Amino acid sequence: MQQRGTAAENVLYILNLAVSVLVVYLLYKIVAASFASGGAAGSTGVLVITYVVLILLYVFFAKGLMIGRVRGNGVRLSERQFPEIYAIYRRQLASMGIRNEPALYCVQSNGILNAFAARVAFRNYVVMYSEILQAAYEEGEDAVSFVLAHELGHIKRNHPLKNLFIYPSFVLLPLRQAYSRACEFTCDRIGMSQSPRGVQGLLVLAAGRHLSRRINCADYVERASQEKGFWVWFSQFLSSHPNLPRRVSRVLNSSAGPASA
Repeated sequence: MQQRGTAAENVLYILNLAVSVLVVYLLYKIVAASFASGGAAGSTGVLVITYVVLILLYVFFAKGLMIGRVRGNGVRLSERQFPEIYAIYRRQLASMGIRNEPALYCVQSNGILNAFAARVAFRNYVVMYSEILQAAYEEGEDAVSFVLAHELGHIKRNHPLKNLFIYPSFVLLPLRQAYSRACEFTCDRIGMSQSPRGVQGLLVLAAGRHLSRRINCADYVERASQEKGFWVWFSQFLSSHPNLPRRVSRVLNSSAGPASA
C-alpha cells in the first residue's frame, strides 16, 4: 500500500518548517532586543510574549472544545455501533499498520458533507459527519472505505502532529495552504490504494449523496478543466483543499503500486 508522501508534500513541509523556524527566530530576536534595551522598549518584548501565549492558548482550547463536543455528542463507532463501518475501519488500521487506534466518531452535520482527522492531547481522532456516513452506506463499501482510508492517511502520515510544528508558517498563508493541498493529494492516493473503486467517495462531495451517482465522471473532470480565469485560480490558491475535479482526475489516473513504508 502506498503510504509515502508525494514529492510536493515533502518539499512543501520542509519550506513551511523553514519559515516557521525563521518566524520563531525573529520573534526571539525582537524579544531579546527589547529586554536588552530596557525601559519602555522592554514592553515590546512583553507584548510579543503575551500575544504568542494567547495564540497558543486559543489554538489549544479551540481544538479541545471541538473534540469535547464530538466526544460529548457524537456516536463512537464500535462493534455495537455501526458495526459494518467499524469492521472496515479495523481492517484498514491493520492494513496500514496503525497500532494505536484513533477513536472514530460520527456527528450530526446539518447536511454538511465532511470528515476529518485531528490530534488533541496526544490522542488521534477520526470524525465522520453523518451525511457522508449515510452516503457511504448508500454507495456501498468502496465509498466508505475510501473516505476512511483518506482520513487514516492523515494519521499515518502524521499530518496532525506535523501541523503543530508549522503553525508559524501561517504568516505566509499561500505556502501553508499549498502544503495542505499536497497532503490531501497524498491521502487521496492512500484512499485509492485501499479502495481502487472508491472515487464515488469524492463525487459525493461534488453533488451530494443523492445526485452523485448521476455524475458523468469523465465529463465532470473534462469540463472542470476548462473552467479558468483569475477567480478560479485565486480561490484555489487560498484553499486548503484542491478543487474536486483535480482530485477526481488524480485518483482516476492513479494506480496502486507496491506496498511501501
